[in-house]
Amino acid sequence: MLDIETPEQGQLRQTMDHTLPQYPYHSIGEMYDALIFGINQVGTHQFSWNTEYQQRHWEKQNFHQIIGSYPAAQDAVQAIINQGEGHIFNSNLGSPPWTEHDFPVPPYYRFTPTPGTEDIHNGYSHFGRFIKIKNSRLPENYTGKDQPDHPENKLLQQNFFQLILMLETLWRNGGANMGGSDVLQTVISGIMQEIINNTRNCWQAGIIPHWLGLPFVNLQPKT
Repeated sequence: MLDIETPEQGQLRQTMDHTLPQYPYHSIGEMYDALIFGINQVGTHQFSWNTEYQQRHWEKQNFHQIIGSYPAAQDAVQAIINQGEGHIFNSNLGSPPWTEHDFPVPPYYRFTPTPGTEDIHNGYSHFGRFIKIKNSRLPENYTGKDQPDHPENKLLQQNFFQLILMLETLWRNGGANMGGSDVLQTVISGIMQEIINNTRNCWQAGIIPHWLGLPFVNLQPKT
């Protein structure tokens, strides 16, 4: 995951061959360039711009979230690339060590925070945030035994399972059956915090966290 978040350097992405699905994508930018390439291969007028199952959960963002046209697709992909590591916007970027300020996100593509959330990092791409964490203080290191059935691991697995179910619900119908997307996102945030605590508890108990201990179900509607 960190490899694909590593920022690109140079202009190689403009000359890369994206016609083969097994092509090794070295960044978010390369991967999403391939998506735009594919739309062009199908043809922008022949491509299906069906928006029936799309969701808009973050109303205040500048960039497109409902994709019903080629310009909207380009705008959304650019937002993903900018938030991830599609480009380096600092043309004067030197050699490491870097800080988060070396990896800015253009203002138009920054996430507008929801009320009550912290927005101090929304101006930096993912890699910049990783750099900030690295430069601040890395978490304490632990060693552990492989015990997936340990009680602490079971708590982690249960909460992770619930997180996946709620994310599926959020993206499938906007959480309509759970009070709407705002309510569901609040619940998801709470579960994510619990997962952080569960993971820490596993390490502190001397065991390696195991995420997948419960069988996942297919949430797609049957036809």
